[in-house]
Amino acid sequence: MSKMKNTRKLNGFALPTVLISSVVLMALLALAAQSISGVSSALSDSVQSQQAREAAESGVARALACLGDSSYIAAWTNANKLYAHTACSGGSPCTNSATANCYVMSDDTTRTWFEVDAPTRLGSAQVIAVKGYAEQIRASDDAVLDRTEVSLNSRIGADVNFNTVTFGYNLNGSYFAAIGDNGRLYTVGYNADGQLGNGTNTSSAEPSDFILPDQKRATAAYASFLSIGFHMYAITEDGMGYATGRNNNGQLGIGRSTSSPILTPESIKIPGVPNQRKIKYAVPLHNSTFFVMSDDTMYASGHCGNGQLGIGPTSCTSISTPQQMVFPSNFVPVKVSADRIGGYVLGANGAVYGWGMNDQGQLANYSYTDAYTPIVIGSWNGTTRKAVDIGYDGVSFYIIDQDGTAWSAGEDVHGQLGLGTTTYNDVRTMTRMDLSACTGRAVKVSTDQWSASILTDTGEVCSAGLNSRGQLGNGNTWHQTRAVKFRLPAGVRAVDVYNTSTGDSNPDTNNVFVIGDNGRVYGAGGNMYGQLGDGTTTARSTPVAMQVFDGVNVRAERIQAGYGTTVILSTDKKIYTVGNNSHGQLGDGTTTNSSTPKANRLTNIVPVLNF
Repeated sequence: MSKMKNTRKLNGFALPTVLISSVVLMALLALAAQSISGVSSALSDSVQSQQAREAAESGVARALACLGDSSYIAAWTNANKLYAHTACSGGSPCTNSATANCYVMSDDTTRTWFEVDAPTRLGSAQVIAVKGYAEQIRASDDAVLDRTEVSLNSRIGADVNFNTVTFGYNLNGSYFAAIGDNGRLYTVGYNADGQLGNGTNTSSAEPSDFILPDQKRATAAYASFLSIGFHMYAITEDGMGYATGRNNNGQLGIGRSTSSPILTPESIKIPGVPNQRKIKYAVPLHNSTFFVMSDDTMYASGHCGNGQLGIGPTSCTSISTPQQMVFPSNFVPVKVSADRIGGYVLGANGAVYGWGMNDQGQLANYSYTDAYTPIVIGSWNGTTRKAVDIGYDGVSFYIIDQDGTAWSAGEDVHGQLGLGTTTYNDVRTMTRMDLSACTGRAVKVSTDQWSASILTDTGEVCSAGLNSRGQLGNGNTWHQTRAVKFRLPAGVRAVDVYNTSTGDSNPDTNNVFVIGDNGRVYGAGGNMYGQLGDGTTTARSTPVAMQVFDGVNVRAERIQAGYGTTVILSTDKKIYTVGNNSHGQLGDGTTTNSSTPKANRLTNIVPVLNF
């Protein structure tokens, strides 16, 4: 009995094997159901967060597009925010959820949308605050079951300069390049020589990629905003260089010369280890190029005739792999001025060296003998005399001395040397310019074919030489052998000057521009393309103020111009363009000239930082 009791007792607490298996299985299924539910929820949250972020990114894109269409001045406010369904002036949120354009994406169970606050200032940048939303909805009555919100701030407009947006032109057309937020280099405009670097030689008013190797990011681009713009150079963040365009003399420095232009960019072959010697910038000529390196050495490639590379010897014809130019030890180049068949360099110590053709006596050594290696110009050796600025237009050379005196040498066919004489003889030694029409010390020179403009420290500009369209801004169209004063409004001081000229080949593109201390731009000369930006195409011998730059809302900082296209960098780091747009170089997606400056969308492709 005892045994039987024990057996019953055990049987009373024991479960059959099948039942045990069922219980265990049910428990496992319950755990699995819980796990699946958790994974499903996590996946749902992840998908919804991604949808909300994509909606916020759509808001950033919309805000950038609206800013690009309004000279980067926001038309919406915090009271009237920017939504997917509103115009760029903003408005109120959607009140009718059935309206399809209220949303970035919408279906029976999900919809996403954004709202954008008015931009705020951060130094020279604008910061845009965007919220993106993703909502789960019930199909039967459109009720919101769940909402995910993602905030995204974007900084735009910083880091824009004439290296991140660069222009080039020749007498056939103009082109430009802008670096985007992802390091891509976008190019547009004239492309007969393949300078856009997009693999073709077809001009375009819409941007294309300057083709760089995978993972390479551009940090700067260079072209020639003289009449010798046949190339484009991109420098990447690792200090490597890539070039495209004419290469008949090996001027691109890619290790070979080619009879046809290079349409797809190739790497520049600077000797040495790339991570030890990086390219800082490129200075292109028609048939040669100079490269300034991170270690302050200079290299040159291209045509050697008349010593234009400055590397000797006299028997040299062309060099396709850049070779080092020889300067004294510890020489640090701070400005290279090159044009036509030669060049000059100003050192940090005030020394000036020149090389190349000397057919007009522009090397100022009392001869017409070309220099195949750099020579000191006059007594500006950095010890005896020191220079603070230099300028060269291909036949005439200018030095601004440390003591504020302006000097010139070379061709004087239109009186561009500013010596006050009426002779047309070459001047083969540096000679003091007559700047008696202006007060103060000379601090800067700007020159182009057959004319030169000098800025003084009292805020005046004196110019001499060719004046066929009144570009010197003194009220008449007579050539000036003695520098004349550029007429600014009373009380306005000049802070910068830019002289551009194509001589007699197209005098309607000869201009002088001055930026005043009031942030406005004043221009004189030809205006065939509307490049003076005054809303007309009338040439001016008395300077006129450019529209848009009112000195309050929009202030100018720097200016460049060439062949009827004018480019202005504002103090808030926007690029404004005006004038000749024959190949889309103004960056508005058209080929229509403009007489009113605009911060167009393609010239303001700027780094965008999301945070």
